[in-house]
Amino acid sequence: MNRRGIEPIADSGVRPFYMFVGLGLALVAILAQVSVLQAAETTPRSPIRATLGNYKEAPRYSIVDAHGVELALSVRRHALEASPFNMWLRHTPERIFEALTAALAPELGEEAIERAFAKSFGADAAGEVRVERWPLTHTEALALSDWIANGGPAENGRTLPGFDVVRLKGLAPEREAELGLSGAVFCLVWKPRVGLSLTTRAAFADLEEKKGAASRWTHLIGNRLYRLFEGPRLREIAANRAVFDAEPDPERRVVPGYFTRRGDLQRPPETVRAVARRVRALFGVEEQVKHDDDWIFTGSRRDWVMDGLLPLRYVSLLDPVDAGRIEALRERLAEEELGVFEMWLQATSERRYPSGQLAAVGRWGWIGDRYGPQEGLEHAARCALDSLEENLVRRGEEEFARTLQEGTAERLSMQLMFPQGGKARSYYLDDTPDTAPATVETTLDLELSRYLGERLDQLVEEKTAGLAMGIVVDVETREVLALDWREPYGVVPFAPLQHFFTPGSTFKPVTMSLALELGKVRPETVIDVGETGQFLLRENEDGTGRSRWIGEAEGFLRGRRTAAECLAHSSNAGLVQIGLRVPVEEFRSRTALYGYGLPAAPDLLAEGMANLGGHVGERGDTGREWMRTRSHASVSFGDSLTTNLLQHATALVSLLDDGQLRPLRFVRAIRHGERRFTMREPAGTPLVSMQTRGELRAMLRLGATEGTGSKLERPEGMVLYSKTGTTEKLAGDVCQHLFGSRLAEDLEAIRAGETDEPADSNALHRELRGNWGGRESCYVSSIAVLAAAPGDDREVFCLLVVDDPHVEGRAFGSRVAGPAAMDILCEALDLTRGGEPHATRSTAGFGVDVFEPEAVLERAALPWASSERAPVTGPYNGGASR
Repeated sequence: MNRRGIEPIADSGVRPFYMFVGLGLALVAILAQVSVLQAAETTPRSPIRATLGNYKEAPRYSIVDAHGVELALSVRRHALEASPFNMWLRHTPERIFEALTAALAPELGEEAIERAFAKSFGADAAGEVRVERWPLTHTEALALSDWIANGGPAENGRTLPGFDVVRLKGLAPEREAELGLSGAVFCLVWKPRVGLSLTTRAAFADLEEKKGAASRWTHLIGNRLYRLFEGPRLREIAANRAVFDAEPDPERRVVPGYFTRRGDLQRPPETVRAVARRVRALFGVEEQVKHDDDWIFTGSRRDWVMDGLLPLRYVSLLDPVDAGRIEALRERLAEEELGVFEMWLQATSERRYPSGQLAAVGRWGWIGDRYGPQEGLEHAARCALDSLEENLVRRGEEEFARTLQEGTAERLSMQLMFPQGGKARSYYLDDTPDTAPATVETTLDLELSRYLGERLDQLVEEKTAGLAMGIVVDVETREVLALDWREPYGVVPFAPLQHFFTPGSTFKPVTMSLALELGKVRPETVIDVGETGQFLLRENEDGTGRSRWIGEAEGFLRGRRTAAECLAHSSNAGLVQIGLRVPVEEFRSRTALYGYGLPAAPDLLAEGMANLGGHVGERGDTGREWMRTRSHASVSFGDSLTTNLLQHATALVSLLDDGQLRPLRFVRAIRHGERRFTMREPAGTPLVSMQTRGELRAMLRLGATEGTGSKLERPEGMVLYSKTGTTEKLAGDVCQHLFGSRLAEDLEAIRAGETDEPADSNALHRELRGNWGGRESCYVSSIAVLAAAPGDDREVFCLLVVDDPHVEGRAFGSRVAGPAAMDILCEALDLTRGGEPHATRSTAGFGVDVFEPEAVLERAALPWASSERAPVTGPYNGGASR
């Protein structure tokens, strides 16, 4: 494994540039806050939108399912972006609006252009900018008002349009203390579109269509206001000096053309910085370094003033720009001499999901200040690509790895206006076409995934469930064939990892495996489970001390029964007595070895997203938690612990396959051009012997024929292994419906602007503990089933979990989750299509997709190696049989 904790792949891959693009920040921030809770994002994904000035590269890889069907891909497009601060220092609003209208109006219309153009001022709906950065005293406000009334820089006795002084409601106490102000304070309010207009400057400074008139006008305004703002300037220097002295910065570097001030660092978009670096390298231009003591600002007096008047450094004006108008727009930008620091066309992309909105595929979004794949196959694909590049470099293919990294994105030819020596110099960059993206082949089966989603939808509707989730795994390869979830509230981004549940009886095979492996019990060992359905447990092994009664479900096992029967019939009394034979330390250490209590599938969630491990045993540190009558007994029958879907499925499949713990697989290979890199199967960690594995399977086979799974309908001749789970929630648990609905209300309030503070999920959990919404009980119903089609050796495993179903009587796993799980299992084994039986599984008429192998590389010790794609056939989608 590499340092990311994922297994490498094996030869022919690519790693794309990282792409930083924005969606709506509000919802993503909300989801990041509640991602420790539960539930899926089921709403359609929005097109990628730019909201921050980061370097935006397309996620160049595409994602396909196990049969080559596209699940995710990127579509190239372009956005029109600008730096209002730089642009309005030397350009006229009317001229820029006319240029945009001439280039874009045929498709957009003037109203749409007007809306886009209005963004460039950073103003409110009335077109005003309130300069609250520099609060004014009464005396300073009077002086500024007099200057405006007297014509501003023209001093002609006529009021300067677009400028005004208003009283502020007041400053926060800490702000008053910082600036040393008290009493009434005021601020400048101005309308950039009016104050910078051709009409205003022509009337007040005799500057009409002369070369550089716009720049001279901002110099006049800036130089005059610099003197009027002497008080605010000195207060700001004093306030920031204290910060600087406390945290000195020896390298106060400034990107050319940009204004920087300590305490509120404003930097250009990464796309601008990247272009600037290329140009500086090409022409040997040094980055400007500030040496003087006045570190508050760099540049002219005008720059300091306009930094307050035009604080917006980046804005996306239009995304996307119609492809047919790109050339016309570029010509107009060149005519107006708009440089790359002022307005530019940025190559970006839209992430599309042509096969529909599969939750397991995941999404892109913001994690802190980084934009990228957040979850699911999107993130697993990125991890695989990163791993591939690392391995290519390690085995001496730096040039190929570098080509993959640098050759993924198209670079438009553009006119660069690069400030040097006080002048804007123009340079030309040639076009560089993009290269074909990599293709990440996943293990997911699209049609099976769709069917799984349909059955989960039915479960949520028919059982009025708070959440339903399921997974289908090929037992031998550990490939995840389908993964999905449904819940009515939309409050958990990735439920298979972020929704924790108490597994109940589906955990009993784990307890049994520990006892069998340690020799504490044999399948034929006789256990007395009693006759009443109530088992009395004493605190001490000698039968003394505090007592605890452990109850059974309907149809409970009675009398003296074998250990195998106890598991098959899901006897709580039987499993408690078996579990108590396993020493506490063995119980805790071995369940951790199985993966319980530890984060699962780290490649499915971005760093920063909640991927907790759950817990085994009661929480607390009194030293009494693992007493016989507490955690030791409870965990033995699947209570007092929490797990998630992927964690639980990984452990159960490992026990029922070969006793080796191996991570579930989501990525098969990466293709780029004629090269293909395949994912090697990771080495397993031994959990139990093959003897224990065989005995455990025999018990689950007994459970499917005589025990809790005996009523599950199945095709004739199918050998089925099953374990059901019915967990009645306790006073410390919460009702998923109440919890989800409250979180959904909170999200809606944030979307509506009623609040900007997400709910405290921990406080909400404490508030709702033991509240079942007027019902007597709340349940988690689950089932794990494994089988092969009659006459076939290929085995498939399915785990289904239904949280908080509303049904008559007890929500037994066999009744609530069982029928759906069997339908999904039959679909995975290709015994049904869309839930309907069919007579044959012929693969005739479907092609074989073969890739030419590379020359054999003698690198046996390395984790990556060239390989020929194995021919695959299947009944549909040109792929292998499910």
